[in-house]
Amino acid sequence: MKKILYVCILLFSNLLLAQYTLIPDEYFEQYLVITGIDTDGEINGQVLTSDIVDVTHLSLVHEHYITDLTGIEDFESLEILSIWKMDITEIDLSQNINLRDLDISDVSLESLDLSANVNLLVFSLGLNNEAGMYTSPINSIDISNNVLLSHLRISTLITEIDLTTNVLLRTLILRRNLFTELDLTNNLEINLLDLRSMEELTVVNIKNGANLDLGHLEIHDNPNLQCLQVDDPAAVIAGVDPPYDVWNIENNPLLTITDDCSLGLNDNLATQISIYPNPVQNVLYLENNSSYTINALKIYDVLGRLVLQDSNSTEQLDVSSLANGMLFVQLETDEGVITKKILKE
Repeated sequence: MKKILYVCILLFSNLLLAQYTLIPDEYFEQYLVITGIDTDGEINGQVLTSDIVDVTHLSLVHEHYITDLTGIEDFESLEILSIWKMDITEIDLSQNINLRDLDISDVSLESLDLSANVNLLVFSLGLNNEAGMYTSPINSIDISNNVLLSHLRISTLITEIDLTTNVLLRTLILRRNLFTELDLTNNLEINLLDLRSMEELTVVNIKNGANLDLGHLEIHDNPNLQCLQVDDPAAVIAGVDPPYDVWNIENNPLLTITDDCSLGLNDNLATQISIYPNPVQNVLYLENNSSYTINALKIYDVLGRLVLQDSNSTEQLDVSSLANGMLFVQLETDEGVITKKILKE
């Protein structure tokens, strides 16, 4: 009797030691079996926790049939996670505190909480927006806790983002988002900035004293972008000296490059002073609806050469003598300096 009791106790102890993690999605478990992570080799809704606790890398790429990643919480050593092309609506990463590289693309997430992933260095997010061209299940991404982030790419229809605490960002790629303003005044380490295809974007502020370290800049296909605030507007417009000679900024007649545009353009000087026609052939007209005086007007060519200067004309200017091509009109006012692009024909 004692021997039987001892055997029962031993078996029960072994069961306690052999802890399991539930994997309800058979296709997720199938992936774990195929990759050799699930050592029992069976699709039985569970995996030995000891099989997954030390896994550092999961690449769930094109695993179309997976709809539930329950069980990923016990991958406590996970450092690199890629999730591509899946119909999953939620994922719990709160226990994956060692995660440092997260790539999510073409999925159907309805929410994403990264507050516990304080060691995250690289984050890429591209939601599947096929169901709706102008809406997204996720309206905003809170990455305020991810202060170690160095590389960030977001290509989805979110409406707001706050990068104030992400002061170590070096690479920032934002595409197809719906926010109207972007403030990078705290992000002094950025050396690659790529902003494209954002129809609602009106203001970008990169005036942070570190523009000379921004070696790669792409800003285009943002049709409503009105104001770009930089450290040195004249140098950016001239585009001769590095790094400005390799900056690629869209040719948008609405765009003003200045060192003094505010976030929120309702009262911005750039909207109160207009120049027309654009393109222009002979006479350029100025319409000043602000309370500030235009003290001087300078026109630069694409090589940054001053081709025309006038301190008297406040309503119109004869540009017939200028060569055809792209020109930059710099207006000096009491409020600051604004710059507008025109095409001379």
